[in-house]
Amino acid sequence: LKQGGKVLVYVSSDGPIAKALEQTTSLFFERRQVVVSSDLKGELATGQYGLVIDTSTMMFGERRVHGTVAHDMKYITLNEVPRVVTVHNVRTVVADIAKIAEAYLNK
Repeated sequence: LKQGGKVLVYVSSDGPIAKALEQTTSLFFERRQVVVSSDLKGELATGQYGLVIDTSTMMFGERRVHGTVAHDMKYITLNEVPRVVTVHNVRTVVADIAKIAEAYLNK
């Protein structure tokens, strides 16, 4: 596992959710620390990320256990693999991302 590095908040597409997450994460973190993107392969190819927060598991009501990041990473060759954490609750996603990213960046 990669030690240190930036945080990638993975979103499934560059739509309104991605824009909202970019705006809210920028309130808590600098862009050089936390990046919101739907380009998983391109971002991971840079080798800069030690943590990926997967938002593809967010749903209302039921819980989706496996996100697309864990699946897609099987097909991406990396020298060091970042840790992957999933978030599930749409209602608390901003707070969840902030807590997870802060804990990672302050370790």
